[in-house]
Amino acid sequence: GASRDSTIYQSDPDASNGAGEFVLAGGGTHGLVQFDVGGIPDGSTIIDAVLTLNAARSSSGGAVAVHPISTAWGESGSNALGDESVGAPAREFDATWLYSQYDGQLWSTAGGDYGTASASVGVEGIGAYEFSDGGLIDDVQRWLDDAAENFGWLLEASGGAVVSFISKDGPDASLAPLLEVT
Repeated sequence: GASRDSTIYQSDPDASNGAGEFVLAGGGTHGLVQFDVGGIPDGSTIIDAVLTLNAARSSSGGAVAVHPISTAWGESGSNALGDESVGAPAREFDATWLYSQYDGQLWSTAGGDYGTASASVGVEGIGAYEFSDGGLIDDVQRWLDDAAENFGWLLEASGGAVVSFISKDGPDASLAPLLEVT
């Protein structure tokens, strides 16, 4: 399961959602999710990686891509209300649209520091979505080989998609973000 997850909001650059029930992507939001791969034995070769995210709410007609994050970010106690489409005031160390760790370290680029997409899936409503591509394998292998490179993935929606994925803090732990590694 995810070790950290959060949502950052373009419309309110001092808002976050580190303790919310959802991780959002689309509609001016980016989701952030990170997994601790330290339990994988050193020297292992990753041959498969599957990221599963469960959508509780979604508009159809787009896609969600996962991008490796290149800067350390924080998750604190901010907790957005209602459908969480509007963030809560950031708490110290929360990631926001401008800050990777509020009110200290800025992202180099507003909205997060991230690379090209490692995987992408079409979004067609609520349910489970599996991301699996060679890019995910490469990301997890890099994180295993150098833990200092593990900042997780940024979730970015395109094509008008707005998705609320169930977070690690959601009411059903069995639907939280999951990374399966072979």
